[in-house]
Amino acid sequence: IEKQIASQHQQTKQVEDLYKKKQITIGAFANLIGKNLIEVWGGMVADNTLGVNFSRGDIQERIQAVSELKNAKTLVVDPIALLSIHSLKIGDCIVENYGKLGISQSTIDLIIEQKSTLEPIKNKGFLSIGKKDEHLTRLKVRPESIKKNIKYLEGLILWTKKNCTILPVEELEGLSRDQKEDWEQIIGTSSLDTLLISRKNDRILLSDDERLRTLARNDYKISSIWTQALLMDALGKSHISQDQYDELVLKYVTL
Repeated sequence: IEKQIASQHQQTKQVEDLYKKKQITIGAFANLIGKNLIEVWGGMVADNTLGVNFSRGDIQERIQAVSELKNAKTLVVDPIALLSIHSLKIGDCIVENYGKLGISQSTIDLIIEQKSTLEPIKNKGFLSIGKKDEHLTRLKVRPESIKKNIKYLEGLILWTKKNCTILPVEELEGLSRDQKEDWEQIIGTSSLDTLLISRKNDRILLSDDERLRTLARNDYKISSIWTQALLMDALGKSHISQDQYDELVLKYVTL
């Protein structure tokens, strides 16, 4: 058992190194360690040595993103941005000022899948065994924590039903079925589906995964924006105050 834990720890560290070097998307991170993308996001938020790579850009990149937003009729949200805006409690403000968000069915499926994984253990908790440096670690995850996560996911599901429009994956131009399956294995089905439904000219990708946005731009010519840049646009249009903006950005950069 100890050898297996050590092997898993080594594999996870290798994947973390790739992520820190900004060589993989968060979806790829999740696939490589065999975990649900939502669980991985939660781990990144809790680990200050990882965090979420939302952007490496400067003010010019934000200005460019806001400029592209003007030509879009629909914001298409990826799983990471969806989790960000729900955690910041700004979803209603975004929908009120920018309209319902486009979303892939596979993104909703991710949320439901994670909730289903937690349901059977919500009353008993579980023991997580890992490794830090050369020592085994044990973490007791209590039922209260699991129930809190389930409640969060239930709220997220209800919010998406009310405020998002499921967009079908129709356009596979330039992408064979085999290539699609390969990309699903690399970055995850929800991430790929989000890119594919963002390809239409009147749509813009809302993603807090900087590597995914880079992939969208370079491989699919997809315009994109991230939550902080969207908040900057909301501030410029007086949808939020300067104090609100400052408070939200402070919370956002700690994710």
